[in-house]
Amino acid sequence: MIETTYFGKIELEVWEFALLPFYLLLILIFSARVKRINLKAHPEYKYYMTGLFAKIFGGLAFALVYLYYYGGGDTISYYETSLAFVNLFNKSPQHFLEAYFNPYTPEMRYYFDNSTGYPLGYIWHVPSTFMVVRIITPIVYLANKSYLVSTLLVSWLTYFGVWKAFSSLCRMFKGNDLRFAWAFLFFPSVVFWGSGILKDSFTFTAACWMFYL
Repeated sequence: MIETTYFGKIELEVWEFALLPFYLLLILIFSARVKRINLKAHPEYKYYMTGLFAKIFGGLAFALVYLYYYGGGDTISYYETSLAFVNLFNKSPQHFLEAYFNPYTPEMRYYFDNSTGYPLGYIWHVPSTFMVVRIITPIVYLANKSYLVSTLLVSWLTYFGVWKAFSSLCRMFKGNDLRFAWAFLFFPSVVFWGSGILKDSFTFTAACWMFYL
C-alpha cells in the first residue's frame, strides 16, 4: 500500500483480481493463436508462450514489490500522473488532448483540479519522463485505472519487441535458440526490470524493435 500525493492510498482492490484474469485470458488466447500460426515455419516459436509467461510474471512481481516492499518509486509516479490525465480525459477531452499532445505550459496546470488530481511536476515538465506517461495513459484507461492490470498490459505490449529481436537472432544464428531464449526471454534482471511500468521497459523494447527493423 502506497500513500500518493493526490490520490490517497493505492492498494489492490477486489475488483482488480476479477479484471486481471479476464485480461490475462484474452492475452493468452491471442498469444496461443500467434504461436500456433507461426510454429511450423519458425521453430523458435516453441518458446513464445514460455517467454510471455516469464514477462508477465516479471511485471506482476515488479508491481507487487514496489507496492508492498519499496512503497513507491518512479513506477508509482508515472502511474499517478497518468491517473490525472485519465481523469482529465473523462472530464474534458479537449483539455486532455491539448495537455497530452503539447509541451507543458503553466496554463495547463489549471486544467486539473481536485476531482482529477494533478500530474507530478517533475514527471510532466521533463519530456523524456512525460513520454512514459503518454505511452501508459491509454493503457491505464483500458485497465480501468488499475495499477496491477496496467502492469499486465505493459508486460504484454513490451514483449513484442523483445520477441522480434529474439526471433531475428534465432534465424540469423540457427541452432542457438535456447541460448538466445535465456538471454532475451528468461534472464532474471531483464524479466524483472524490463516488464513493469518503468522507462526501462519501453527503452528496452524500443531497442529490440530497432534491431529487428
